[in-house]
Amino acid sequence: MFAQKLKALRLKRGLTQAQLGIRLGVSASAVGMYEQGRREPDSSILIRMCEVFEVDANYLLCGTRNEDGAVLRLEDMITQMRERLLGQQALMFHGKPIDAEGAEKIIAALELGAQLAAEYNQNRRGEKGG
Repeated sequence: MFAQKLKALRLKRGLTQAQLGIRLGVSASAVGMYEQGRREPDSSILIRMCEVFEVDANYLLCGTRNEDGAVLRLEDMITQMRERLLGQQALMFHGKPIDAEGAEKIIAALELGAQLAAEYNQNRRGEKGG
């Protein structure tokens, strides 16, 4: 997740790996390794990344916050996933193509799973309180 977010932020800002490396004080190949998930930045580099991209460390590391630092809602994540799935060409799952109808079924399954998890959590809270 970190690797993809870093690359997406870099591309969104229109930076090359070399340009980002200069801003971070690392080589372009180090940035490439971060983006490939082959290397993790140390805390000082991570702090500089947050400053360069003006994001919260939780956004880069945990995925629990958006770029603005606001807590992500599952509904928003599912909406983003729908957009990404439907925007893909030649989407595959285990070597088999998935069309728009299949992508919508995946989203429906995610929504159902989220609803069931919310109900389960609500029931567990009720059991603990009573």
